[in-house]
Amino acid sequence: MQDESTIRVALVGAGKWMESHHLPVLSRLREQWPIEFIGIWNRTQEKAIRLAALFGIPHVYDRLEDLLEDPAPNCRVVVVDKGALFPILQVLNKNPLPFLCEKPPGETSAQAKTLASQIRVPHVLAFNRRYAPLYNHLRNFLHAQDRSPYWAECSFYRRARKDPHMVVESGIHGINFLEYLLGPIRKATPLPLREKNMIPAAGALEDRVEPRMAVEPRMALVEFASGTRGLVKFFPSTGKALEWYEFQGEDYSAYLRMRQSFLDEEKETLSIFQKRGGEAFSPPVEMESPSEDPLLQQGFVGEYEEFLQIVQDPGKPSRSTFQNGWSSLAVAEAIEQGRIYGRETGNSYP
Repeated sequence: MQDESTIRVALVGAGKWMESHHLPVLSRLREQWPIEFIGIWNRTQEKAIRLAALFGIPHVYDRLEDLLEDPAPNCRVVVVDKGALFPILQVLNKNPLPFLCEKPPGETSAQAKTLASQIRVPHVLAFNRRYAPLYNHLRNFLHAQDRSPYWAECSFYRRARKDPHMVVESGIHGINFLEYLLGPIRKATPLPLREKNMIPAAGALEDRVEPRMAVEPRMALVEFASGTRGLVKFFPSTGKALEWYEFQGEDYSAYLRMRQSFLDEEKETLSIFQKRGGEAFSPPVEMESPSEDPLLQQGFVGEYEEFLQIVQDPGKPSRSTFQNGWSSLAVAEAIEQGRIYGRETGNSYP
């Protein structure tokens, strides 16, 4: 007879993200939690066989349907390409179990919205910034203020990102994190890039049409349901790879600098300035991440700790779900396509 407290995991996907992040975190947490690996499935079975041997997973499923019909697991972890996510979750939802799923929540926001309407089991959508310790310290600070910030800004810069869907596939993290802090984005208005330069010619100025970049930088003005306004910037080719967040309130300022292996920051910091009875700001409170462990620092451990808790207690809420995450993809799509996003309709319009 199986111990009902044991968390029995079936795994879907055997790509590099499963290998580099998800399975290492689960393997580490087996030291504190009663976790048992049941089996793994992947479209390319050889990859599943390799990960099974590497992480001590006892069974490799021949078909996704075999995983679906297996009575042993009581939860699932789904880490697959965005193009495969929708049909796989449609299959798994025929026999639903609590699950953790890697972002983005679909190939399109229409898919993600459909899944949000269909999924009724406890789950975690793996937007890891919602689980990073220093990021949550910032959230607690902002929510303790009398008023929301009047301005918020996200600078999402990469050094040589050639993916034309950078906003949808990576920048969505910044959008989702801002919504975690400030509530849903009500409107996003893309800002056009400069398309012409004025250059001197024989003593006069003339227009020169600039050639289009391989991957266009994207910017948008955003308005949140909380009343905060701001700016988001997604630049794929810059001299410095960084991810910065800035918040300006009537009597405070906060600046968050993220650290990741692919960013140029040497440490992760949060700086908070507050006015104390006058017009001048007091010296800043400077904080660093409580851990140098990247998997803990960046929220990967936190998202799994919450997932394991909801497997054992399905009544526990998850801070990141399809229901509160699908709209982040809709915003990202609109910004990437140069369309205005309007929250009133939950969609975008020309």
